Amino acid sequence: MGARHVVEFDGQPVQSIKTAFGRVVELAALPPGIVPYSLRHTCATWKMQAGEPAWKVGGFIGTSEAMIRKHYGHHSPDGLRDTAEVATQRPPNAKAAVRREGHLTAPLL
Repeated sequence: MGARHVVEFDGQPVQSIKTAFGRVVELAALPPGIVPYSLRHTCATWKMQAGEPAWKVGGFIGTSEAMIRKHYGHHSPDGLRDTAEVATQRPPNAKAAVRREGHLTAPLL
């Protein structure tokens, strides 16, 4: 995209990332305590919630697919859907829970 420096403004290198990021936080009226990692974390979370594949999210924020799956996989609708399906299905040969002596018991599987 024509950039000559890793971080630049108007074609010139930014002298202090800390000062530049502080100014961005101020201009965007973000709450105190926001650090660059906060934005990275939010980005990964939102992309996973939107159903982006982990390999794409990892490539976008510069980390491995394995790290994305480990730390952000629970935000994926597909991962949660699979978990919900497993949690709500009864094994084929399971008997219904029965009441005995005032207690609800379920058969051992």
